[in-house]
Amino acid sequence: MTESILSPMSVSIGIGFIMIAFQEFFETVSWKYYAGGAVLDIVIVLLSQCLALLNI
Repeated sequence: MTESILSPMSVSIGIGFIMIAFQEFFETVSWKYYAGGAVLDIVIVLLSQCLALLNI
């Protein structure tokens, strides 16, 4: 089984690298956005895995 280059995990890693690269900008962002982004990221990864198990 081959994975797409745009798998949810690779997108998450890419977002992490962007956040490190623009760290000064993200210092002004509220922690609520970080928490919301983390929850959304986990939901997307779990949902994509569930859909893959159901072959949808």
